[in-house]
Amino acid sequence: MTLKKFALRGMIVLAVVIALCVLFSGTFRSLTTAKVTKADVKNGKLETATVLMGKVVFPEEEEITIQVPDDLSLTVQRLYVTPGEQVKKGTRLMAAMVTDGDKKLAELQEKYDKARDTLDNWDRKHGEIRLSRNEEAWMNAYTAARTAEDQELELRHALMANLGLSNANDLNETTVKKAAKAAKDKGDKKAAQAILEEYNNWLTAKNAMTDAQKKLKSLDRYAVEDSVWTTLQEKNTTIKEKEEIEDKMMAIRQLQKQVAEISAPHDGYVIEVKTQKDAVINGGETDLFLITPEGKDPVLRAELTDRRKTVQKGAVVSVPIDEWMRVETKVIATGLTKSGEPYVDVKIPEDLTGRISRMVRENEEIKMKATVRAKDSSTLIPKAAVRGSGENSYVYVGEAHQSLFGDTRYEVKEVKLKVLGENEKTVSTDNNELTWSGPVIYLEDREIAEGSYVMLRDGKE
Repeated sequence: MTLKKFALRGMIVLAVVIALCVLFSGTFRSLTTAKVTKADVKNGKLETATVLMGKVVFPEEEEITIQVPDDLSLTVQRLYVTPGEQVKKGTRLMAAMVTDGDKKLAELQEKYDKARDTLDNWDRKHGEIRLSRNEEAWMNAYTAARTAEDQELELRHALMANLGLSNANDLNETTVKKAAKAAKDKGDKKAAQAILEEYNNWLTAKNAMTDAQKKLKSLDRYAVEDSVWTTLQEKNTTIKEKEEIEDKMMAIRQLQKQVAEISAPHDGYVIEVKTQKDAVINGGETDLFLITPEGKDPVLRAELTDRRKTVQKGAVVSVPIDEWMRVETKVIATGLTKSGEPYVDVKIPEDLTGRISRMVRENEEIKMKATVRAKDSSTLIPKAAVRGSGENSYVYVGEAHQSLFGDTRYEVKEVKLKVLGENEKTVSTDNNELTWSGPVIYLEDREIAEGSYVMLRDGKE
């Protein structure tokens, strides 16, 4: 009985000793084995931030012009806007006056009064002249024929000048079609169409002249006597002079009213002021302003100097409003500059619209950040888990081993890595095996190397 008790006690002591050995061996291994963290490896599209330097640009423009008669000129009195300024429909842009307008009106008024007096005197002297109905028809036919001849001559000379012809006999359909084809072959379809239209207008005028001349010839037997004809022509010449004077006076008054206040035709932005205070604008068409077409806003344009990076339409862009605040906007267009450099156009946030004028005036650049998502999916790894650099990049992967005591240790294996891209926190690679192979390990509490054993913190798999 005593022997049995002694044996039982011995077995109990042995069990306790074995248990203590197991406990302390695990504790020892835990104390001597490096602890690591399992990296979160997944498939996805890497997002990177690209710095963009943007300037205010107006992608589309519209001209505001003024048409001044050849014998008149304008003087700019005041400009109300500057480049980059936002304007509403009806906003005053500039004010001008017809140079010596009042003086010219007074001179024309004097000529007008003189022509009127001449007509009154003619009526008193020749009021007894009466034409028959047929004679009046001949007079009208004569006037119509001369007017048609003048119109045909004007159109013919203009067309010949456009085609570079000096002989009217060379003006024919073959020559015109050849010139139009040459313009079209150069890619100028608009010029080709203009040549054909100009030719058709001349043909119409030529036919009208022929018809008018035929009608006049058919009424030759009703031609008035030379003395009467000369007297009537004096009257008609004066009437024409009076009408021309009246037209000139009306043109000056209309121009005075038009330029007293030139306003914006619609909402938009002033791109360029093409005149200046006290400038003289001579006869003809003159550009005054460039503004944005209705509904077309300016953008922040940034050239992509690094061709390895692409920013797609729709990419999110962060724009600073001040030292503490940023707002998000988007890329609304992409393209190439005249020199072939790629660029992106970013929508200007409402918070910045008040600064557009100053940014244009000072040619200011604004630093933006675009968030770009890769086109293709890849394996994404925390940047801290990637070791080495460049072509020598690699990660450590743990190969699991089960111990006799039931716990799991990992043997460190080195896996080469091809880095496709990276941002502040993540690296992209084409090694898809990392998503299902042994865990990528990092953040070790002591130095590790290939072949060493490690344990996951808190036993997390």
